[in-house]
Formats: sequence, C-alpha cells, structure tokens
Amino acid sequence: MRAERYGHVVSLLLCDLDNFKKINDQYGHHVGDLVIHSVGKTIAACIRKNLDIPVRYGGEEFVILLPVTSLESAKIVGEKIRSHIENLRIVYKEATITITASIGISSSSEGIFMPHELLGKADEKLYAAKEKGKNQVEI
Repeated sequence: MRAERYGHVVSLLLCDLDNFKKINDQYGHHVGDLVIHSVGKTIAACIRKNLDIPVRYGGEEFVILLPVTSLESAKIVGEKIRSHIENLRIVYKEATITITASIGISSSSEGIFMPHELLGKADEKLYAAKEKGKNQVEI
C-alpha cells in the first residue's frame, strides 16, 4: 500500500446509518434514496475536497478514506460527520426525517496497511459503536 511505502498515515472511516430500515419501511425506498443522497452530500461537505475519498459501500454504509490523516484527526472528522448527519433534516411531504450514524475508524498508524484489514478493523469499531447505543464514533 502506498501509505506504507512512503511512510504516510492513512485512516478509514466506515459509516452506517442507524435504523435506516425504519425509514424505508415507513416512507418507502424513494425516500430512503433521498436520505442516502442527503447523507452523501453531508459527508462530502465535511471532508477535504480533492484529497479524501468518500464512497457508498452497500445499502446504507459509506467508506471515507482519509490520506495523510492520523487516527486522532480521523476521529475529529468522524465526529464532525456524525454531528452533521444527526443535525440533518430531510423534509418529505409533512414529515421531517432525522437520522443518526455510527462510525468505526481504523488507521495505518495502528500498523494496519492492507485495505481489507483497514476495512475489517473499522467494521469491528463500527459494531462496537452500535453496541454502545449507536450515534457514536469508535476508534
């Protein structure tokens, strides 16, 4: 991996929308798509343009790759994303929809350099955030 070769730190955030199935069940998949789109825009607004890489990963999950970012700095970014998602208000007809997100973070500063290992560690931390009550960031 390039980070290991050049001695740079890279961090990875795995973000999952809490209780997203309830939105699809209550309002329909078209509203779920609107929520996903709004969250994607929110994430993009919270990260560095032309450096950080956000991608949708699965149904209601997002991966954000943060090159040249320490674990501590990644937690700050994760908290910013979590907070902005929590404050997001999506209006549909007469309803105002809110959502929260749980985020797990891993970093090459932990000695993890392989992409699948970074993702696996972030996934472990994501589940820890869910177990602690959701709407949290875990490192």
